[in-house]
Amino acid sequence: MSGIYGIVRFDGAPVLPETLGAMREAMAYYGPDGGGQWQEGSVGLGHLLLRVTPEDSYEVQPVKKGNVTLVTYARLDNRDELLRSFDYAPADYATTPDSALVIDAYLKWGMDCPDHINGDWQFAAWDHTTRKLFIARDHFGNTGLYYFNNNNYLAFASCKKAILALHDVPRDVDMIRIAQVLTSWPGDGRRTAHEQIHRIPPAHTMLVGKTEQTLKKYWFPENLPLLYRKNDQEYVDELLHLYGNAVQSRLRSSKPIAVTLSGGLDSGSVTALAAPLLAAQGKSLIAYTSVPLYEPVGAGPNRFGDEWEFASATARMAGDNIEHIATKSENSSVLDAIRMQLQIHDEPGHAASNQYWIQDILSQARNRGVGVLLTGQCGNGTVSYAGSGQGLSLLKNGCYKEALHQLRHAEANPWLTLKRQILKPLLTPARIFYHQHIKSGGQPWLDYSAINPHFARQINLAGLMADDGHDPTLLSIHYSHMQLLILHPGKSIVGSLWHELGAAYNIEVRDPTIDRRLIEFCLQVPDRQYFSQGKKRNLIRHAMIDRMPAEVIFNTRIGAQSADVAFRVQAEYQPFSSVLVEIEKNEVAKTCLDVAKIMTILYDKNDKKSLLHSSVCGMVLTRGTGVGLHFIR
Repeated sequence: MSGIYGIVRFDGAPVLPETLGAMREAMAYYGPDGGGQWQEGSVGLGHLLLRVTPEDSYEVQPVKKGNVTLVTYARLDNRDELLRSFDYAPADYATTPDSALVIDAYLKWGMDCPDHINGDWQFAAWDHTTRKLFIARDHFGNTGLYYFNNNNYLAFASCKKAILALHDVPRDVDMIRIAQVLTSWPGDGRRTAHEQIHRIPPAHTMLVGKTEQTLKKYWFPENLPLLYRKNDQEYVDELLHLYGNAVQSRLRSSKPIAVTLSGGLDSGSVTALAAPLLAAQGKSLIAYTSVPLYEPVGAGPNRFGDEWEFASATARMAGDNIEHIATKSENSSVLDAIRMQLQIHDEPGHAASNQYWIQDILSQARNRGVGVLLTGQCGNGTVSYAGSGQGLSLLKNGCYKEALHQLRHAEANPWLTLKRQILKPLLTPARIFYHQHIKSGGQPWLDYSAINPHFARQINLAGLMADDGHDPTLLSIHYSHMQLLILHPGKSIVGSLWHELGAAYNIEVRDPTIDRRLIEFCLQVPDRQYFSQGKKRNLIRHAMIDRMPAEVIFNTRIGAQSADVAFRVQAEYQPFSSVLVEIEKNEVAKTCLDVAKIMTILYDKNDKKSLLHSSVCGMVLTRGTGVGLHFIR
């Protein structure tokens, strides 16, 4: 992943070369293939280059055209459309880098240009005439972009490291963000674990001048109307068209391509679409599947812990050009991976228990010279959305026709309609009240978090969540617009985290399931296309017929990531124990963490380490350890 950074001073002082140099050095791993830097008076911009696409060979930044100097990381999906729009000669297509198209778009459309460029991108454009800086980030945010400002200057960068390299940036911890991490509360996409450093959220722009700083959202997919087609097959055909294009555009690479392949429908469908497209180019696809090192037990009828069987069936059917690799991460340490997570992101994260296998796959891919890693990370909110099946929620939102259809057809029989469509939604407010105010004493997160109860009350966590519309009982998700709650458009930090992870391993992580046009289509599809006759994920299941194995398409069990993490933690009992002792000595860490609760999970050697315990281990022990390490590292 290429990266960008820069400073604009408001006090009239010049930007010093050594200041820009410190930012560049801190994030140098973003640019193994070079980069450039520009400085003029009170403004300075920098770029670090990782060559992945064929056109990256012609990339020279910062780029100046007209009255604008610009730096960008961009992989544009509508590249051909833009080349034609800007009247490039066909002979120049192959040698025109994406940065040239970004600056052309800015010169033509100004601050409206984000509406005209699709893909994974971020840029900063300095207007020499107005003396203002315009910063923008792509629609879903499959890039990272941070900023810090005070009365003297604003600094921005693709990662926090470059900003933390500035000597006068405060290191104060944002304890609200720490609480969000501990309780799986997504937040607004702007907060970070450092109080004075913020993310520019996805689908946002920022205009920076001497007397102004305006953060503005430009994409509102939640307002799109429902899309009606003549029959079910038209929805399937349109999904395949958009999804195929999304995958195709993410195969533009001069280096080998890999994919994370689970046993489910998201990464499975990415693989099923990507492999034939690469085969047509005479290229192969490396597929990595994380499998347990220890046999996971206690899966129950709805979960499975080893995804290899389903994943290998998908790989075999997708094409002969797939090299399928099972990775047990036998040489990986859960604790070391948490430390690496902190080193990469400079803050703890909620997916601490997945870091050991994610980092192992990225490391293996880097050693194979892979330039692109495909994922289906956000497919459960788009291509494989389950649907809610809730007629009452549709009725509440004014979708009367769809509400009637769901009440009549969502379930297999009248009893289930009464139970799931009427009784459950009506009883949900009472269930939420019980879990929030009676069962847990106003702290429902105690079942799944290592947060200190006193700290939670002290910061009025329940009130903060209520103000944000977050339900900590997680009971209301099925009775509101679940799809938006999964995707969090304009707020999600998922893409930012993958961008930073990929950069640490010199790999671009690309997710076709969050293509802008695909997201918009999936949000407009009526719920009955996803949920009907008691069956979920119908749209993707119909679309993948003849593309994926039937046993995968119609499987209703859910794969458990890091299914053996409790066994792995137990194997690292002594290192974890030592770390928790150190965390307990830190007064700030103890303020926000229930260290005794974490220790209880670690010290309980009599537990059978089932999938249930692995889930608790992931949500409480590993995540809590990551937060604690943030204070003592």
